[in-house]
Amino acid sequence: MKKLLLISATVFSFSNIACAAPYGEKDLKPTLDGKNLIFPQLNLSSPERCRDSVDLGAMKNSQWAICDKLELNILDASLNSSYQLLRKKLDKEQKEILTKGQKSWLNFREEWCLFEQVGPSQGPMGEARYTSCLIEMTEKQINRLKALSE
Repeated sequence: MKKLLLISATVFSFSNIACAAPYGEKDLKPTLDGKNLIFPQLNLSSPERCRDSVDLGAMKNSQWAICDKLELNILDASLNSSYQLLRKKLDKEQKEILTKGQKSWLNFREEWCLFEQVGPSQGPMGEARYTSCLIEMTEKQINRLKALSE
């Protein structure tokens, strides 16, 4: 979690960047001891192929979480592209306001999804809910930015 917050803080320091992929390669390939992959059979070429390769036996939720992280990285790249496309169509003042708004939105997304990670007491919680929240909110922001740039 601290790594994600550090990445978010780094992203905020660059006015032209909408966001960065929150999960690195190590997060997508968890290990038991730093050497042996827990889920070597996962196909990480796409979120769909990843989900199709999940072993539905033990630890399936952990495997799906990895697939969700992969999807979030792809969505964050799309978010950044949509943001950059919109910026190109704006004047200087509009760009400054958009950048401020996007930074605020990224902060809101992080805080809201942290809330969903720890509560409310009904329904699933934890990292899976956190990542699911990030995916859902990012998809909505991509659509919002695309609509504004049309």
